[in-house]
Amino acid sequence: MDKLKIYGIEFDSAEKRGGERRIMDAANLQNDYVVGDCFQKNNGKNDFDDAYPFGAIRLCNLRLVNGEKQIILAGEPGFDLTGKSGNVMVQIPKFYSRREKEGTVERWMVSGVCHEGFTLEPCFLRHGKELDYIYVGVYNSSAQGNGVYSASGTTPDVMLSISEFEQTYASDGYDPYDFAVMLCLQKLCVIELGVRQLKQVLGGVCMMKYFSRVTAINCITELGENRISMPFNERCRNPYFAPGHDIGFGRTAKSYAHKRTVTSVSRNPENPDWVDICYDGEDLSGELTAMEDSAYGIPQDNGKTDVLPYHTGRCDLQAPFGGNITHLLCPFRYRYIENLWGNVWEFVSGLQMQDLTFRYTFEPELYAEDSSLWHIHPVKAPEQHFLPDLNPDGPHWISSFGFDPENPLVALPDGASSGNLGDYFGTVINAYKDKDYDNNPISPDIVYSVATGGAWDHKFASPFLYRCFMTRTSKNWLYSNRLCLRK
Repeated sequence: MDKLKIYGIEFDSAEKRGGERRIMDAANLQNDYVVGDCFQKNNGKNDFDDAYPFGAIRLCNLRLVNGEKQIILAGEPGFDLTGKSGNVMVQIPKFYSRREKEGTVERWMVSGVCHEGFTLEPCFLRHGKELDYIYVGVYNSSAQGNGVYSASGTTPDVMLSISEFEQTYASDGYDPYDFAVMLCLQKLCVIELGVRQLKQVLGGVCMMKYFSRVTAINCITELGENRISMPFNERCRNPYFAPGHDIGFGRTAKSYAHKRTVTSVSRNPENPDWVDICYDGEDLSGELTAMEDSAYGIPQDNGKTDVLPYHTGRCDLQAPFGGNITHLLCPFRYRYIENLWGNVWEFVSGLQMQDLTFRYTFEPELYAEDSSLWHIHPVKAPEQHFLPDLNPDGPHWISSFGFDPENPLVALPDGASSGNLGDYFGTVINAYKDKDYDNNPISPDIVYSVATGGAWDHKFASPFLYRCFMTRTSKNWLYSNRLCLRK
């Protein structure tokens, strides 16, 4: 691979849809990805597989022994996806970046060489020392013991605060998912896929059934052997479960006690207003009670994309009753990294907000320190009501990013416009002007933590989705993290 080449993308933030244009050495390149077993664009030819740094990203096992990295690359003896040989990670090689902004036109560029106007991508610098590689967990975090947090066949950890994730990882010598890594992955995704609306290409688990705010319509109406029947109700998204989804049964949406995998979804032959959901494993008819227990969406287990024949693409789950939301039900991966958005929210260390002003640091040792010493982004974020439903015509959609001449690579939202799922970056910013995580009034005196990506219930899921209203001790059953190493 020629490290001298420059790969970039240009877009006009004033344009709602389209207008993205690959530039420099990326100008005539084509990418590809799979849906199930089938390539979608270029008959399996992805020019970025021969472009640095994209094609140099490697799948590997990583274990720390006495602080030293032990690495097994995919294809080498001993490589394993289940955690037996260490964490399942991707190894991303060092690269340099440049960001330009002229009016509403942005240009993002990467290269293996520090050309004029380029600087080292921030995630590759720690304590003034350049890193040859960083490592990002392939799967949502799931503690398995022996320092393993990224493994196939596991369930994402939830109900931990950002502080708890940071402390747990640090005890084993690792780092959390952070702002520096987030900026890196945002850039790589947009340049390679050639679009701002990444979800419209790769999809994601972001339209599964949510626990209903009117719980009566969410109840199981009838029990059968390995089958439950429920009202066919669009608001609680019964038809959005698909074969292959993990599903939870019980009396609270936070319960994993009765977890199963959906095997089929169909209309009840005797009552067309009901939907029948069949599941695998032991029958639960003796454990559940009709009109008291319910079915709920839950985070999907790690490893559902292992079956894909290519490093980038999505599973081919089908919406049982049609519609245009199939791609929003599917686990996906980008360069082996599974569910970078959707499935669970991921806390972002090193990024906080106070009074709609972002502050950030790229040094992991400062994450738990007083963030008043961090960098202050000079442009305020756009504010938003607690729920877009309260103001459906209001400006919710991220349309532009502020530019700091001192740190031009830091792209944080400063503009929001009215739009739809396919507009701009296809996502919103939750920088609320009324309520915080605990339903208390937002205070300009409180420093809030940030989460990104969106969970299985969040149709706005994207690597550019920001939720900025939790504290460092907030925890929720939709929030998780991803193991990283920047050493």
